[in-house]
Amino acid sequence: MTELTIFGRGGQGGVTLAKLIAEAYFLKGQHAQAFGVYAAERSGAPLQAFVRVDDEEIDNHNQIREPDHVIVLDRTLIASRVLSGLKKAGWIILNTSETPDSFAEMFHGRRLASVDATSIALSNGLGTRTVPIVNTTMLGAAARVLGVEFADVEAALEELGFGGANAAAARRAFDAVEMKQLPGEPAQAPTVRRRRLPDDPHRLVGDAPAASTATDAAL
Repeated sequence: MTELTIFGRGGQGGVTLAKLIAEAYFLKGQHAQAFGVYAAERSGAPLQAFVRVDDEEIDNHNQIREPDHVIVLDRTLIASRVLSGLKKAGWIILNTSETPDSFAEMFHGRRLASVDATSIALSNGLGTRTVPIVNTTMLGAAARVLGVEFADVEAALEELGFGGANAAAARRAFDAVEMKQLPGEPAQAPTVRRRRLPDDPHRLVGDAPAASTATDAAL
């Protein structure tokens, strides 16, 4: 089984990206699953989306804790915490105008891919400068990194009703993404100190509040 975690913000189409990735694999004859988890506020709030792909039927519906790869849609979310649980051979796929070498300190020893999905999306009329919709653009970049043929990307876009500018943006990202193995020992996520709160013996400092599952309505 291959598992991916997508980090983004509400309105960027993160869960739709998960569905598109799953669809690309499904059309190739594999089993796939995609879903998202949101914070309390919808628009602009951090969210995570998940994808599972396997040759066999998938019966695990839990959040992914140890992804094979991660995708980060928003530049403000690029931080060492995205390494949490990431397998050592996994790819970190970033939406950024910076090259992989720019992250040699933060993500040393990791496999990193970068593409300026925001600029590509905006040049194709996808979203606004305030809220660029980068999901279909990042689909192209992720496909290149994960070894998915662009024909499968086009098929997934068509199946879910995306075309035109979305396909053009995906193609540009597919061609433009930069990939590199960064030197050093694989970086790890920072350790969060946790202690019991005096008013709740079962809750620890650093615990996140419960999140709800929802469907992404963005393009």
